[in-house]
Amino acid sequence: MRASALRWLAAGAALFLASCAFITVNVYFPEKEVKKAFKALDEKYLKPAEEPKEGETPAPADALPPASPEPPPPASPGVP
Repeated sequence: MRASALRWLAAGAALFLASCAFITVNVYFPEKEVKKAFKALDEKYLKPAEEPKEGETPAPADALPPASPEPPPPASPGVP
């Protein structure tokens, strides 16, 4: 009885592992678009920055606007 149950368990485990082995995920990456995006990133980050002309201040390319200061938390009623 015990050997029979062990055989069924082994067969089930083998089937489970075999079923996992045949799963395929197909992802489509359009080659032209990927190359175009890579080239744009290459140009943006790997080329040396141009020197500013005399009298000009360099502007950061990816500058974020300054963050506004957080307002103080509202006062709780009844607290002096």
